[in-house]
Amino acid sequence: MSSRIYLEDIDVVKMFIEEWMESLKGLEKEILKLEVCSEDTELINDIYRRAHSIKGGSSFVGLSIITSLSYEVEVTLDAIRKRDITVNTELIDSLLLLVDFLNTYIANLLSKIKEQGTTDENEIFIDFINEQNENSVLERLKIAHEKCKKLELNTSVSEGEPKEEVELDILQTEEFKNGLAEGMKEQFLLESTEHIERIENYLLIELDKNSDNREAINDIFRSVHSIKGGTGIYLSALSAKNPLFSGLRKFSEVVHNFESLLVLVRDKVISFDKSLIDLSYSVTDYFKAFINAVDANDNIDLNEIEILGKIGASIVCIESGSCYISQKVLPITPEVSEKNSL
Repeated sequence: MSSRIYLEDIDVVKMFIEEWMESLKGLEKEILKLEVCSEDTELINDIYRRAHSIKGGSSFVGLSIITSLSYEVEVTLDAIRKRDITVNTELIDSLLLLVDFLNTYIANLLSKIKEQGTTDENEIFIDFINEQNENSVLERLKIAHEKCKKLELNTSVSEGEPKEEVELDILQTEEFKNGLAEGMKEQFLLESTEHIERIENYLLIELDKNSDNREAINDIFRSVHSIKGGTGIYLSALSAKNPLFSGLRKFSEVVHNFESLLVLVRDKVISFDKSLIDLSYSVTDYFKAFINAVDANDNIDLNEIEILGKIGASIVCIESGSCYISQKVLPITPEVSEKNSL
């Protein structure tokens, strides 16, 4: 699976990488302690906070693999905290394997970023292809998690009673899949709402004051990029039979197209004029309507064709140069001035 990092986000990603590497060192030590201190609430909370911090940062920069792996650590730690599962060696080994995976993944990512200095200056992003198989790591942790549930159920049977083999292959049940999707749903709703509110209540207001506020434009792009990443994670947890699946795919398409528009605005140094602000408010209205429908478990019946048409028209205008004027002005050098005078 590949991840795309935009060059202007490199410094932010580097900052997060430093934090993640530090968090992972502490995470490994604390997980080792967990095997003998599984009832230490403070220890469990510390591990949970580290995983949550990694998840939040990776979601912000759109590194979905790191986000999904750290989310699974959260799920496991939450189950331990609630005493829903016991802790055994297999579970600890699975958590440590996941930490090893993240360490290797992040180290490779950092190497790729350092190589960027030798690439074409005209590139606007780098694609990082992950050669590791994160699915096997996730599957191993989930299986270990479920075995701990089985162990807890089996030990609850009294010695005088026949111990029936408890077959709880929850990973294959709709109940487990729905539970996983429900957890992803809550995260998706929370993070998307935060980004939408920031776009609508702060960034667009700033751009209305100054249409050339490049920092605000970059921040809108990052927020939309994060929404796209969160949507992809939630979508991956849903079964194609889930009533939300089709609607979420359409929502993902709108987010993706709006992100593409913002890339053009950013890279062509376009002024964020009133027409773009109005379009952005229309997009955020669509986002909010979708989020509210998902939150209320309502049928999703939104006109994404209309909003996609508006976004597409703006993209065509920018690419053709017929609707917006680029704000990039070439400096007048003495040579240029002399040529013009001739």
